[in-house]
Amino acid sequence: MIKHNEIIQLGLLILFISILVYCIIVMSKNEGYYSYMDQEVVEKPEEPENDFKSEGGSYKDLEKESGKVKPAQGSCKSNTDPATLCLTYDSCCAGANGNNCLCKNHIIKDCVKMYEECLENKYLSDKNMSYLGNENKQKVCRGILKNCCGIVKDIKIDANYQQVKMKYGDNSDEICNVDGSTPQMCQNMCNLNKDCKGYIFNKASSECNIYSGEFLDKRKAYAKGDDNYQIFVKEGFESGSSGGDLDAMNICKNYDEKCGDTGKLSGNTNACVCKHSITQDCRNQYQKCLKKDIEGLNGKLKKKYCQNMFGSCCQAINNIDVGERFKYEEPIGGAGISSNMVCYQEDAGLNLKKCQTRCTNNPDCNYIDTNTGLPQKLRGSGNLYCGLYKGSPSSYNSDSTMKKRTIGDTIYIKKEITEKDKIKEELDKD
Repeated sequence: MIKHNEIIQLGLLILFISILVYCIIVMSKNEGYYSYMDQEVVEKPEEPENDFKSEGGSYKDLEKESGKVKPAQGSCKSNTDPATLCLTYDSCCAGANGNNCLCKNHIIKDCVKMYEECLENKYLSDKNMSYLGNENKQKVCRGILKNCCGIVKDIKIDANYQQVKMKYGDNSDEICNVDGSTPQMCQNMCNLNKDCKGYIFNKASSECNIYSGEFLDKRKAYAKGDDNYQIFVKEGFESGSSGGDLDAMNICKNYDEKCGDTGKLSGNTNACVCKHSITQDCRNQYQKCLKKDIEGLNGKLKKKYCQNMFGSCCQAINNIDVGERFKYEEPIGGAGISSNMVCYQEDAGLNLKKCQTRCTNNPDCNYIDTNTGLPQKLRGSGNLYCGLYKGSPSSYNSDSTMKKRTIGDTIYIKKEITEKDKIKEELDKD
């Protein structure tokens, strides 16, 4: 017979085995949970990349499809430099930061509006935006924006100012203040606001304050500390000269002077800028700018601002890069037809690559007629020339725009690179 104690021990053993089986079953059901926890401890998963996937695509897709790059959160590089702030305006001027003097500046706000219109294909013509493509569009529009906003500290306009001592501005008359400023930028901020009567620049803190009211007299007790301040009272407005090299910006800022005779065959170094289709788009925007009511600008200031906007827009020509889409065939004989000439230049500094690039970056150019690819013995003592043309070239027997016909192959036809060309190039590599 089984003893009483043995029965109790057997029962306890059965109970222990039952509990053990139950625990094994529970653990097997939660195996995924425990293995996940183990993995979490041993190797943390990477943080998801801020790739704008919530918008239905990646950041690169967004850039490729729209040509617009959205500023990342916290990407504001500086809220005291106008050109830098402009490029990340949404980030720099969000929320309470919108009270920043530069964020409220009417010129900067107009520049940002222009940038958005450029990205939405409402600034340059459809033809030119299509030629640029989305990748160039982003670069061109940002270049225009940066140049536009740089006007706040770099614009070449001056008012007559009288430096005074022992003055201070009434807080109720303060238009705005900017930390991390410079005397030149401080003056230009006053220049670009018709209500500004003067400004105070703090040399110790680099803070700029501009005011709309009359300055008040300081008490003599503050005379010692007055050396830290540069105080200027505006006396009137005068337009300064632009100066600088004759690049696209300065040519367009002085369009009437520099583009008065674009039909000359020699000596006209501005023709290829003046007659460029993007320049003509920019000229249309200049006329619209003159008709706009821009708060803070009187008539003279608005004209100067619009001239600078014109120049900033024209600098888009320098930012075009469509070289990957086009090639030039081997040169052939012939000549450009004068009635189809886009522009023509004679210049000792010309070379074949520069002439081809000029044509590549011009939507209206179909071929070039240039002697820059010829050896010296064929070129003779004549000047180097580069002519851009639309349409098709003529034979030597037809009318030529050149004063002296060069013996040699001077015609380079611009061709768009096709998928077939790309495949052939890959096969040739093998």
